[in-house]
Amino acid sequence: MSGKRLWRGLEELAGTDDFRAALEAEFPAVADLFLTDRRALLQVMGASLGLIGLAGCSPKRSDDAVPFVNRPEDIIEDQIARYATAIPFDGYAQPVIATSVAGRPIKLDGNPDHPMSRGASSLFTQAAILDLYDPDRSQAPLFHGNEASWADYDAMMLRMRRAWAANGGEGLRLLIGPTSSPTLIRQLRALTTALPNARVHSFDPLAGERAFEVRPDFAAARTVVSLDDDLLGPGPAQVPNVAAWASRRGPNVAAGERLRLHMAETTPTQTGSAAAERLAVPPSRIPVLASALAAELGLGSAQDGLTRPETLWVRQAAAALKQGLGLVTAGAHCPASVHALTFRINEALGGAAVRYIEPVRFAGAPFLELARDLDAGRVSALVMLDANPAYAAPADLDFAKLCARAPLRIHAGQHVDETAILSDWHLPLPHALEDWSDARAIDGSATIIQPLVDPLYDTRSVHSIVAGLTGDPAPALELVRTSWPIDDQAWRDVVRSGIVPNSAAAPVAAQAPPAPPLASAAGGEVEILFRPDPTIWNGQFANNAWLQELGKPLMKVTWDNVVALSVALADRLGVGNGDLVRVSAGGRNITGPAWVMPGQPEQSVTLFLGYGRKRAGQVGSGIGYDAYALRTAAAPWTTQGSIEKAGGQHKLATTQLHHALEGQDFVRTVSAAHPRAAKEEERDQASFYPRWKEENAAWAMTIDLDLCTGCNACTIACQAENNVPVVGKDQVARGREMHWLRVDRYYDGPPEQPTTYFQPVPCMHCEQAPCEMGCPVHATVHGPDGLNEMVYNRCIGTRTCSSYCPYKVRRFNWFDYTTKAPPSVQAQRNPDVTVRGRGVMEKCTYCVQRIRGAVTQADIENRDVRDGEIRTACQQACPSQAIVFGNLKDAESAVAKGRTSPRNYALLGELDTRPRTTYLARIADEEA
Repeated sequence: MSGKRLWRGLEELAGTDDFRAALEAEFPAVADLFLTDRRALLQVMGASLGLIGLAGCSPKRSDDAVPFVNRPEDIIEDQIARYATAIPFDGYAQPVIATSVAGRPIKLDGNPDHPMSRGASSLFTQAAILDLYDPDRSQAPLFHGNEASWADYDAMMLRMRRAWAANGGEGLRLLIGPTSSPTLIRQLRALTTALPNARVHSFDPLAGERAFEVRPDFAAARTVVSLDDDLLGPGPAQVPNVAAWASRRGPNVAAGERLRLHMAETTPTQTGSAAAERLAVPPSRIPVLASALAAELGLGSAQDGLTRPETLWVRQAAAALKQGLGLVTAGAHCPASVHALTFRINEALGGAAVRYIEPVRFAGAPFLELARDLDAGRVSALVMLDANPAYAAPADLDFAKLCARAPLRIHAGQHVDETAILSDWHLPLPHALEDWSDARAIDGSATIIQPLVDPLYDTRSVHSIVAGLTGDPAPALELVRTSWPIDDQAWRDVVRSGIVPNSAAAPVAAQAPPAPPLASAAGGEVEILFRPDPTIWNGQFANNAWLQELGKPLMKVTWDNVVALSVALADRLGVGNGDLVRVSAGGRNITGPAWVMPGQPEQSVTLFLGYGRKRAGQVGSGIGYDAYALRTAAAPWTTQGSIEKAGGQHKLATTQLHHALEGQDFVRTVSAAHPRAAKEEERDQASFYPRWKEENAAWAMTIDLDLCTGCNACTIACQAENNVPVVGKDQVARGREMHWLRVDRYYDGPPEQPTTYFQPVPCMHCEQAPCEMGCPVHATVHGPDGLNEMVYNRCIGTRTCSSYCPYKVRRFNWFDYTTKAPPSVQAQRNPDVTVRGRGVMEKCTYCVQRIRGAVTQADIENRDVRDGEIRTACQQACPSQAIVFGNLKDAESAVAKGRTSPRNYALLGELDTRPRTTYLARIADEEA
């Protein structure tokens, strides 16, 4: 089915001169080539690239993570080891298989045996390996900003323990960041037992309103109604949620059984992009919609004052729920009244599609109680563990002033951050790949976190630090082992598998939460929303260059956060993308660049958390505005205020118009009435060129656009696997980002209420490849199994292949971001992939190193490569399994079967390049 007019951004929709110039330029990235600021270039090379090295010295570090010249006898150069472990994210375990080469951890992938990952992963999990090699990590204890020793700290702590033992811990307060570690939770409970006058508080800037943990069961639902709940968007539950959602929309699901999603949202999200029915509303309307939906289902009186679109959406959602197997969810940031109503609705629907489980993360005393105790002078010692309240606490609390009231302040974290500089003592914590711990996944199942490498710096585990508050600091392994009283063989099995059997949280019979009155309608000029950034989250990833350079899924902005506002509001203010605007609320204000967001509710403005860091590191400090500066304790998620044009502009590095293809029919849709995606003229195989001689394999890929949610895990997985460099904001703004795989985002329809599509675009590996015909030195050639291969030492940088490529998937390495980097940079690099220097073309290789490894192993075992044995990095990471790779010559392979689907089509098929990468069209959501 065609007829759509797809557009990437408002510039394209309006047909501006800038867009036409970018589209028509043979080499868009050549613009202003010689205007590059040398200082900025060197800064990127030294900071962004240096991020993956090991800089500085420390009393204790491991040479295992640094490439060696004289190989130790017990290390084999190409020896690959894989370990099951987990990476904590927002307090929850992200189960992974960590790959280590010659003692160097280089890659993280989902644990295929864990029910919460099934081998998939998120962009945050993929990027976590980079944090291990961050040179800005804290490397030694500090006392008043000066380097100290653990012996100095232990001597001080011995004196404090004696005082606490005498007064029961009077005045001692602990502040803990989000955690689900059974060992840490056991230690905290033991501490409050030993010191009954001490208090433990929780600090989570993204904590919501839910009274208990809610887990949707997509497998048991046919209809999902979401009230501002970004189920498929970034977060610790993204991987299992996307996998479960995709399982109800795959090719094996009958048309009448396909999961149908109704979404009412306050700012555009990935979940809203997948919805069959999407309604954009300001935050004040969500409680009204929840009440109206409940009334439509017979659980209350009818609501007055609904707009016509709201009435239609409520009736459609209610009608779908009445057909059975329905589920209603609400975002964690929604008011308690909305959660009470969704609970009642799900109970009335039978509750088959929702589970309530006992709490997974630790819940200490509220942060506000700590603030009151600090203000009253009741805190004599404040120990802050893996938390950064100086940056992320509500602005009206003025945490810096409160913190100064505590005579002793101790901070433990991986960075000398905003809170560390307010503290007397700063203690460095290890990365999750450096020491023992444990954590629970989103379903409560526990994983033992095991180290892959000795600590790179002079760090101490959080478990050892907590143990040192009441006694001698024991090793982390000893403390974790104590939490799991099982025999040695069972312990080895648990560590090897990455999951503790039968440890998932038990379901609970949840009681209906209290239903406070519905919030009144907003009275301010605009409603202001606070949301975590899609790639930087709450700020903890600000120093991760991979995530800074990744375009946000819907905005495609890199290296910045923006102020999202509607088309109508932007017109009223007279602003466009990049124009500075001032947002004010409660006597405070922030200034940031505007971003005109298609689909944004007219009277709402979205601010993204995680930027404006002052002490993030070389990469993340001083970027963007600080949205926390407007948050208050009483209104952490929405408030009312005003927005005005501030004057001036901020240069944004956005990739939304980069590598734009000529044409319109890129993302195709099919329906029962029009089931075939390919056009008749595209099936004509006549050609002047002879067919390539095919060997035993013909590698190919299909990408199902009906399953892709635009999560970008594939892009970061490709970057980690293939040593793709970071180039920095200035070069991205010039169109020179190096990603081998991009995820294009298209809109269809009016900008006020568009339909959103995502399309991953790797190299197409064309059988009749224009790039191969155009290269004057045969640097790009056709391999015997159909791959379009690059011979880097032949490439002389003419960029002819790039101009010949209609898919714009080739990247030119303009500057030397790799070979001039310090030798320690090599610690994270994949040794199976060539590290490219300046002046060559780069592109997707279908992870040829994985192909050759599997083929070699099959030859050794005298067999054929099995279907599914080779998984590209992007395919392995994809939570929805939208990407399928395999051998076309195997008729039973998943990729061959995908090619026979009527939904299969080639991107720009009219050019007859015969790409090995094809797409399965999106299926139109028809009326239920």
